[in-house]
Amino acid sequence: MDINILKQLLEKHRVRAHPDFLPEFIGLIKNSGQERIILTRLYTCLRMSDELGEDRYATNNFERLKDYGNLCSLRIIVEKVNMRILYSEDPAGQIWLHSFFKRAGKKKTDYAAHIPIAIERRNEVFR
Repeated sequence: MDINILKQLLEKHRVRAHPDFLPEFIGLIKNSGQERIILTRLYTCLRMSDELGEDRYATNNFERLKDYGNLCSLRIIVEKVNMRILYSEDPAGQIWLHSFFKRAGKKKTDYAAHIPIAIERRNEVFR
């Protein structure tokens, strides 16, 4: 996946990304063995977000992380991959901050290990 193509796709859907997000995300999906299906699901989620607006939070794909201000989570679940994208929102759209694989029963992949990274990146973006 070309980083510029991904950036254009996100911009088309009013999504900006922290500078560290794109290389991080591409590295994760390239090593997953599921790159094509993850990208297809990602595109579906972007369209869903556009079409549903705030109602997207009534689906299983989007979640507001209540204890962390305007931090939200996008779930991309396909076959053996359970990915999370942590993002914030502002009037201009979404700002994707951090991505990781969530693995059942693995403390290392728990949200608690990844939320500080997203918060730090969010603070950098909103300075």
